[in-house]
Amino acid sequence: MEILVVTGVEFGDRLFRGRTWSVAAPAEIAELIAALHQHAGTERGGNDHLTALRMAASRRASAITSAFAPDVIVSTSHRGVFGEADDLLRSSRERGCRLVLALRDIYYPPMYVDDFGSMSGNEFDLVLVAGRSATQEWLPEGLFDGGLAPKVRLVGYLRPVGPQPAPVTAWGESLRVRCQVGGGRDGARLVAAVADALAALRRRSGRRVELLATTGPLMPAAEASALQSIDQADTQIRPWSDDIVGPAAALEPRPDVVVSMAGYNSCVEAAWSGVPRVLVPRQKPDDLEQAIRARLFAKWFSSISTASLEHPHGLSPAIEAAAAAKATKHPSTEPVHVFADPRLVASAVLGLS
Repeated sequence: MEILVVTGVEFGDRLFRGRTWSVAAPAEIAELIAALHQHAGTERGGNDHLTALRMAASRRASAITSAFAPDVIVSTSHRGVFGEADDLLRSSRERGCRLVLALRDIYYPPMYVDDFGSMSGNEFDLVLVAGRSATQEWLPEGLFDGGLAPKVRLVGYLRPVGPQPAPVTAWGESLRVRCQVGGGRDGARLVAAVADALAALRRRSGRRVELLATTGPLMPAAEASALQSIDQADTQIRPWSDDIVGPAAALEPRPDVVVSMAGYNSCVEAAWSGVPRVLVPRQKPDDLEQAIRARLFAKWFSSISTASLEHPHGLSPAIEAAAAAKATKHPSTEPVHVFADPRLVASAVLGLS
């Protein structure tokens, strides 16, 4: 059984890591997709240039799929960024490939209401939403009113595979803080703010406070270099490398508090791990996905709180409060059960349930 994850990592990473199935995520088209984002909605390069980029991305994705010859395609988009996945999905359907559309819990604003409302239902064999009923209002209405509606399943949040970690204890003489910025494209400001907040916490408490932050693979080189120059005691700004997520990373001491943005993976990791987490969501008026998700997870899980970079003086107290709040129960004992069993979801992907 050959499985191709067309775009994104949320479902691919959660479902297939460490398994025997072959997975090929076409990272080769990442630069083309980034170029589409850059040129869309602008006059730079003109419409002809945007069309050429779209066609190049479409050809590359189709070539990778043809060479891989998958039996199942899991796509995190119904058409790609700007339609570059249309030909791939259409040809795969004609070839008899099983197509699964895998969506995150929140899409705000709901840009694709008309797209989903006009679908006949034959475009995908299954639509998996990695969320729960509480997030349905933040998904495009057409998804539940159009032809795809009978195939939509809200499966819950895809927890990591493996046993649930033990809760951490309250901090004593020292405090270990981890700052995670995901891809890191816009994470430099968060890392700098956390470093400043911890410097203030050291001065106020007189205790040792350690910071480990990574720059993220997508962070601009100039911003990553500037962060490396932060000169504070007990602060380590580590450049991104593959070993950050490798087996050796599991051997590092667990942090007492994690500060991160509120992307899908960050929130699920926070809820599953039970390590006190301060979520600092993006606050863009036209992109409220992280703000909505942070509010929901802080409501559902006692180990999670939120803060804003718009109030930088509040970040230090938020970290201190998170550290002082001893985790007394596992996430599974929370009143709201939000996790899905990855094995059951994988069976659904394969059409076995």
